Amino acid sequence: IFTQLAVMNGTFRFVSICLLLAGHVMAYPEIRIDDAPEYETWQDINAALSNSDSLSWMYRRTYQPKPGDPEYACVYAKVSRLEGEGNYMFLQGWTQPDNTTIEVPLFVKTNKTEGTGYTRKKDNAMRVTLNIPKLKLFTDFGLYKLIYSDNKKCDILRVTSKQEGFACEMYVHSTALDSGVPPECDRIYKYACGRDDRYHYQVYNTECKMHNKNSELQQ
Repeated sequence: IFTQLAVMNGTFRFVSICLLLAGHVMAYPEIRIDDAPEYETWQDINAALSNSDSLSWMYRRTYQPKPGDPEYACVYAKVSRLEGEGNYMFLQGWTQPDNTTIEVPLFVKTNKTEGTGYTRKKDNAMRVTLNIPKLKLFTDFGLYKLIYSDNKKCDILRVTSKQEGFACEMYVHSTALDSGVPPECDRIYKYACGRDDRYHYQVYNTECKMHNKNSELQQ
């Protein structure tokens, strides 16, 4: 009996450790989802950018601004289609401490990344740049990969230039803000971007709105 109890106790401890490790692993971002074939259906970035509600707000993200960077409180993006396939302009705005809104034009070109074991049929990523010749400003913000979009209420992006390629941003469209984050979008974010609180920095709040705009950076 004592031998059986010892074996049972050892087994229980082993299972407990496995469960603990599994929970620990799942707490971290899972980037394999970005190119896995079973998620391709939700990664058509041109469909996501063609949403009839062109205004979305950054709801949460996995990172905080670096010292000296703008706080980027109440971040939003308004999407406009440009000439040529896969070309768009974002008017991205954020609120400053004096309640003014800074708004800048960002230019977007969509493209494909390599799928894991399959060839993509549609673009799933976009390169984002700031280009204002009259101010001699050019910044390449790198590649953003669409992790998930329901093409109606919510989009999740992988920011490959931050956090060693693990960073995420979640956007919720303006018409869906009152109902909050859709459950499926929340589930995918936790799986792809991390479950721990350190990956859930809230950017949007109910006080967010577009204030008087400072358009000095616009063309």
